Amino acid sequence: MNKSRFFIGLLLVAFVVLFAPASRAQTNCQSAGSTINCNVMAVGSSAIFPSAAIAAVSADPTRGNTALCGTNFWTGSAHGIDPRSANIPHEGGTVWIAWDNSTTPTVICTYLSVDSIVGQRLFFAQGTGTSGPANNGTLLLDSGNPCTTAGANKVAFMWDTATTGLPSAVYNALQGTTGTTCPAAAAPVHFTTASTDVSPADALFVGNQRVLASDGNSSAQFPADSKGGLGFGSANCATPGQAVLSSYSGSSAQSVCYTYVAGQPDPITGTLIPSSTIVSEGALAMIPIINVTNTASGGFGDLFNNRGFNNVLSSSLAAGYAHSAYGTAAVTRDLYTGSGASIPVTPIHYVTREPQSGTYTTWEWQVIRSKESALGGGGLSAETNVCGPSQGAACGYNTPTNNAVACPNQTANLANGTYPATRTCSNYMSWGVNFDALKTRAIGTGELVNVVNLNCATLSPPNPNCNISDAFGYAFWSLGTFGGKNNVRYLQLDGGDALYSGWTSADGGNNGVFPLTIGGATGQGKSATPGPAPANGCAGYFNGNGGTVQSFACNAWLYPTFANVRNGNYRVWSVNRVMWYGTFPNGTAVGNPSWTNLDPPAFWLSAADQTAPVVGSPAHGTIPDFMPFAYCANAAACPDNSVPTLTYPMTAFRSHYAITGAGGWGIGSPNNGVTASGFGGTENGGDVAGVAINVQAEADSINFFGGDSFLSWVQ
Repeated sequence: MNKSRFFIGLLLVAFVVLFAPASRAQTNCQSAGSTINCNVMAVGSSAIFPSAAIAAVSADPTRGNTALCGTNFWTGSAHGIDPRSANIPHEGGTVWIAWDNSTTPTVICTYLSVDSIVGQRLFFAQGTGTSGPANNGTLLLDSGNPCTTAGANKVAFMWDTATTGLPSAVYNALQGTTGTTCPAAAAPVHFTTASTDVSPADALFVGNQRVLASDGNSSAQFPADSKGGLGFGSANCATPGQAVLSSYSGSSAQSVCYTYVAGQPDPITGTLIPSSTIVSEGALAMIPIINVTNTASGGFGDLFNNRGFNNVLSSSLAAGYAHSAYGTAAVTRDLYTGSGASIPVTPIHYVTREPQSGTYTTWEWQVIRSKESALGGGGLSAETNVCGPSQGAACGYNTPTNNAVACPNQTANLANGTYPATRTCSNYMSWGVNFDALKTRAIGTGELVNVVNLNCATLSPPNPNCNISDAFGYAFWSLGTFGGKNNVRYLQLDGGDALYSGWTSADGGNNGVFPLTIGGATGQGKSATPGPAPANGCAGYFNGNGGTVQSFACNAWLYPTFANVRNGNYRVWSVNRVMWYGTFPNGTAVGNPSWTNLDPPAFWLSAADQTAPVVGSPAHGTIPDFMPFAYCANAAACPDNSVPTLTYPMTAFRSHYAITGAGGWGIGSPNNGVTASGFGGTENGGDVAGVAINVQAEADSINFFGGDSFLSWVQ
């Protein structure tokens, strides 16, 4: 089995691949005779979706290259097709498409935003036939006529230039069609790369098999908890189980059997999984967020603005997310770290994600299931007291009002109405107590943030029932995710600030405030007129049109430095990985760099370089979305035709561990990916539940005693 993943900074592998022979990568779209480069057909994490969009249309600030994918841009809806069975539902999501020329494009890049774990399934799933990268999932643009549908402006600070629709030349290249209209897709392009904010090992065993398992108290996956299996599976892999439903829209998430381990047979078709390269790109900071519109006494707005509420304890959140269904940590004063006796009772509206999400998985294992939890010592879950469709009476959580029965009464509603009208058992999730404290489910980062922001008109279809104040949620930070979300503030967690060294610090802390909406009515932080960014926000477009439309500008204090993520001081962060098919040489690079012959590694390299200048100098950053593991400090460190000299800003890592999977095989022999000199070793195993460890401590342990020493999980 090919179980290794490379924890060396993305750039080392990226540069080697960048100069590798073109025969190692897909070099054109699938249309007959096409010479258009469609090497970057990405699928996966909604957390990194905006960052990737910005990288696609921006010049690399280190090497001086022009925009990798061009500055033309369109966003809309699309689906990913699992190639293994017609019984597997198509996976819907938001897509961005970037290209260089609307009439005769030479390069096209796309990214379909779905759950991290769903994205990995679409990337690794192998249809019946010859094993290989042309046998995996495909991108299907939504029905209708994208050629006449204006871009939907789905990414903040990005201008959808295709205001009259997607050019037919671009559509044809992606869907294998011809002509000047948009006929039904004939040969949709395959995904060439995937992005995930949870490791493939954790995604497969913790995020996917756990969802499919029918026993609510199963401990088949590590470690044992009150919800080891979530009950959304079917009797066999070939038949998909129940999709996890949104409380707010028609969105859903589906788990289906798959594997990513090279050489293993696909569990549905038996086709062998081809080898792939998986590398770590950077650390994403997850932040707890609240809605501050309720300024009445006891509302989150009152606590935040008037009572100094800027910090929340992870143990309190574990209690709230696991037990709010019957009243534990169900009101705002339960999260307040000061004296709350005189604060009026105000119910909290907890919003959680779907368990196929890497965001959910990170929050679940780093907050709710921690040893420090006051109510269970690691045995809690966001799914506690929530029963999956296939689970029996043992599913219910024992409480004074619920004597372990399946699917206890769910008394809460959403603003005196429910959506959708029907549900199976606890799916969709709508738990509450008699004073309307709620725990509900959102599908995708965008939906959760919009619900917390009370931006209900953006849901599909629009849903007035989401207008509930005092909402609490969580999401990975990115500028594109939170730009223009004026009703949202973020909190410190256990006294740590995710984005800056301190709440009001010299490196930019601004009391939990995000970039504001400046100009325009789209809520994207855009302005239609040229000019600098105002002192309290960001404005313009990353793909601005020469001053006709304002180019992006942002006040320096809005650029996070991730100081506490960098040193492991902040509790909740996760590594974003990227993957593509094929293996690459480790020797000196050959050939000349060609950014028009774009490979997936070159694309992710640009994203890392875009972020890298943020380190230590927030005023010079261009994409302040994550902390890169490795980057080129300047152009001299990355000369053409040679292996680059890398800078590693992270001084902490998460400890790794083995995972035992179904059928007796799994991901064994964990390795932290640290060598005697620091990062650069071979990474293996899961890490979403790992402990933050100082890199130098691990390196010295290897120096003095040999081998990995810190191999464990939080619980």
